[in-house]
Amino acid sequence: MEMDHISTNKEQSRRLLACGVLKETADMYLETANIPPVEYHHIAWKIGQKSWFSHEENRDIIPAWSLTALIKLIPIGTYTVLKMTKNDVEWTVVYEQNLNVLFSHCNESIMEAVVRTVEDLKKMEKEKEEKEREFNERCDAYRRMYRGAKDENDLKNRINAFRSGKIDW
Repeated sequence: MEMDHISTNKEQSRRLLACGVLKETADMYLETANIPPVEYHHIAWKIGQKSWFSHEENRDIIPAWSLTALIKLIPIGTYTVLKMTKNDVEWTVVYEQNLNVLFSHCNESIMEAVVRTVEDLKKMEKEKEEKEREFNERCDAYRRMYRGAKDENDLKNRINAFRSGKIDW
């Protein structure tokens, strides 16, 4: 069974950064010396968060999140629930909203299960933003059609052309 670390490892931290988690939300950092290759965990206040990536030339420094910091990234409210359970073999992390299971991840490492949950939430957030953007673009296209029509007949023709895909919005 894999032992959990005090924070996310390098690969998990890079995945969190790649999915849009802000490095300022990290409460630790990982520092790897090039010679010899040893990984250290440090509490973030030892160096300023803004200078993580330019701290020293011979070191590789990356933000890291403790379990507490990861859980703070997960929106929990009146109708959202985060459940974490452990059996003999693995951890199960379940995220529910309005009594519907949105995500469920099982892993030997609780850190990995929570990282996957955060990744899924960020992906869902991006999809929601994309749908809102598409909706707003479509609304703007309809407004332009209505405002640009010369008369009622021209408006009907524009709407029909738009619906049939002949006008790009």
